[in-house]
Amino acid sequence: MKKWWLLVISTIIFAAITGCSGGETTKEEKKENKPAASQSSEEKKTFAVNIDATGQLNEYLDTNFSMTTWYPHIKVVEIEENKAVVHIDTNDQEIAKKIAMSIWGWTNAHNNKLKLDVVELLDPEGQTVFIEENPLK
Repeated sequence: MKKWWLLVISTIIFAAITGCSGGETTKEEKKENKPAASQSSEEKKTFAVNIDATGQLNEYLDTNFSMTTWYPHIKVVEIEENKAVVHIDTNDQEIAKKIAMSIWGWTNAHNNKLKLDVVELLDPEGQTVFIEENPLK
């Protein structure tokens, strides 16, 4: 029951922070710290955040990995289209790889209908720490 309330509260906080009121929402991809030279402001991509899958992945990580040394480094997890974007509080490559491996375990499970193509981990400044394509694709 405690995990259920944690999931509900996390979802409400997530919705409040991202400004969504339920269902799917869009958000503009932010490239504040490192703008691409060839990307004009009119060419910014938008992605739909999959709220249901994001909640399932967060619950999976919390249930299975909350006691690991790397789990506390996870700050925000979102699934955008077929990509998991994870904000972490470090730029440690080994921690990032362990988090990515756990996400591949979730998405590649035989009973999971959502198959992610990419996992990207971002540091507190929004810079990519680790990015990897699905090893089973």
